[in-house]
Amino acid sequence: LTTAVLEEYYRVFEYEHLQHFDKRRIARLRGLLEDIAVKVKSRGRLRISSHEDDNRIYECAVAAKADYIVTENAKHFRTPYKITKIITARQLLKLLEGGQT
Repeated sequence: LTTAVLEEYYRVFEYEHLQHFDKRRIARLRGLLEDIAVKVKSRGRLRISSHEDDNRIYECAVAAKADYIVTENAKHFRTPYKITKIITARQLLKLLEGGQT
């Protein structure tokens, strides 16, 4: 994760429509992300998505040489970039079970 992506995750959990989630579980998830995530530094700004915050995800993927961006947000993540493909959580699970994406 880059610092920008971690900050984006924190902002997402502050959205009004997510306020019903248990605050302790969110705090635990944040702690786990910080403890186990591989930290990388962005190598520069990209303009792939029309949604500027989502470009930080692409930048993180490039810095990490990620094979996948896993998202349910298909409208902002329409374009694979370099080696990084865009897949859903369901596709990831299928891939992990030995299927194809």
